[in-house]
This record gives sequence, structure tokens and C-alpha cells, in this order.
Amino acid sequence: MSSAWDERRHEQMTHPVFGYRLPYHRLYELQARIVAKVLTGELDRYYPLEVK
Repeated sequence: MSSAWDERRHEQMTHPVFGYRLPYHRLYELQARIVAKVLTGELDRYYPLEVK
């Protein structure tokens, strides 16, 4: 049986900064990597992902 979360995490969304489509679960992984880069100083600014 599939839950609403399982269905939602496989839906695709276009990343607002990079412009390519990814499933939600991959977008969350990407955002975590971006946060890490901001914390280590590799990136100057964090751009949040706004999910509707």
C-alpha cells in the first residue's frame, strides 16, 4: 500500500535556482548539500526551496 508521502516524494518539481526537474526526495538531498556548502564557506548564500 502506498502512502501519500511515497506518492508525493516521487512527483517532480523544477528547482528554482538550477532549473532542472527532480523528484522531491532528490530535491531535499540537493538542498541538504547546498546547506553543507554554505556552512563550509563554499557558497555565500542559501536559497531556500519553497514547496507548494
